[in-house]
Amino acid sequence: MRVGIITHGSRGDTQPYPALAQQLKACGHEVAICGPSSTVDLVQEHGIESYGMTFDCKSAIQSELIQKAMVSGSGAECVKAFMDACTQQNAANHADSTEEASAFVAAYKPDVIVGHPSLQALLVVAEKHQLPLVVTMFFPWLPSQTMQPACFTAAELEEKGWSTKPLEAHKSVWDSFICAETLIKFNQLRTRWGLKPYASCSEVQALYQALPFANCYSQHVAPEPSDLREKFLAKQTGYLFMDALSDYEPPMELLKFLTAAGQEKPLYVGFGSLSAGDPRLVTEKVLRALMRAGNKRCVIAGGWSGIGPEHLSPSLTGDFQELREFADERVVKVEAAPHSWLLPQCSGAVHHGGAGTTGAVARAGIPGAIAAFAWDQPWWAEQMETLGVGIALPAMITAVDVDTLAAAMARLSSDPVLAEQAAALGALIRSEASGSEQLVKFTEECLTAAHPWPTPLHPVPVAPLAPLWDRCQQEQPSKPLESCAMVQQVPQQQPPMGGA
Repeated sequence: MRVGIITHGSRGDTQPYPALAQQLKACGHEVAICGPSSTVDLVQEHGIESYGMTFDCKSAIQSELIQKAMVSGSGAECVKAFMDACTQQNAANHADSTEEASAFVAAYKPDVIVGHPSLQALLVVAEKHQLPLVVTMFFPWLPSQTMQPACFTAAELEEKGWSTKPLEAHKSVWDSFICAETLIKFNQLRTRWGLKPYASCSEVQALYQALPFANCYSQHVAPEPSDLREKFLAKQTGYLFMDALSDYEPPMELLKFLTAAGQEKPLYVGFGSLSAGDPRLVTEKVLRALMRAGNKRCVIAGGWSGIGPEHLSPSLTGDFQELREFADERVVKVEAAPHSWLLPQCSGAVHHGGAGTTGAVARAGIPGAIAAFAWDQPWWAEQMETLGVGIALPAMITAVDVDTLAAAMARLSSDPVLAEQAAALGALIRSEASGSEQLVKFTEECLTAAHPWPTPLHPVPVAPLAPLWDRCQQEQPSKPLESCAMVQQVPQQQPPMGGA
């Protein structure tokens, strides 16, 4: 079959797909990936045909709007700033990512689309071209009567009165994803393309929920809800890990640092394809925390946040000389390195809690401290702490204080129980079948399954066109809410996480 993969968003929203594409090619299929211009190189370096949209996610992430929002320390402000930055960029470039995705489909002529709902109108693109669509997700999103969505922390659920009402929590997520404003935009697009307008938000939600869904994360970090396959055409495939290229050569400075005789393993600090606000201020905070944690060695991954010791300023950094000398001796900076290669050589990781990075840290068998920004990240932070393999920091990296960060760093590299449980989880994940292989099989199976609109393969739609909350008149789960804690936890004494 000929597969067109469509994604939209950060590097983390693209990085799993080259692994899937390579597996598709290994199974004899043809594949191409359409995504933001900022991820074209990532796709091409893995030997996959790439179509770049005008949209440049890296520029949006590094925009002044995002930088100002980061200062606030508010995840909601960061999400709003990101959406505004995307809108401004597309308006300035006279670009429309949905139209470009449709043009990709028209040019590439796939038999099936595999995609991510970061491009919200993905289902409209598939319907326009009368093609089957398989949706991929990297955190729990499909509604369940027995498990909460990955968009709220336990405290947020308690505050909203949803702790024992998962369908209400799920409905709020979907009402936000497909709202009145979204409906207007979709119907403008559908009118332009000669499709019948949607009648309601519920209709769009039902269409999405009738699609085949692949949950691309490990059962050991978030088990499949017992009612998932009863209600949806869905499968939990496992992670789509992208391993280092066979010809990868690490920078010599990094290699020497990692193999230095008689030295403890370093910590990893990186925030992926997210902004970290002012890179100087964040770098200063990280270095001071490393020193207070016991002069810990560290690999800093600059990524899109751009953090690194080069931002220290003699005129602006009050303790410049002390931090500079510490960094020269105990820190090495890289722009990026394959997680599969680097993380197993570290003692722990401080990161933003993106689904991909969280999975990579878990697979490496090392504990993580998560300074979550927004989206699903606070949930992943809480989830890894619940599993006993991580620390949920109380704020994003721009807002967390130095002492709290230092306490977390010290625990990552010295808590034997945390290390033991992280190692156990890593072994479980590494023993799983390849997520990419599972997703290829699922996609092949879906070509003979129902879809919510007629396609060349499916002339009659047979999926139940009603969102789950309309199919379940009363929320009366047949089973109690299911726990996500799959790793046996051991009671442990934890150092205080507060500080000035």
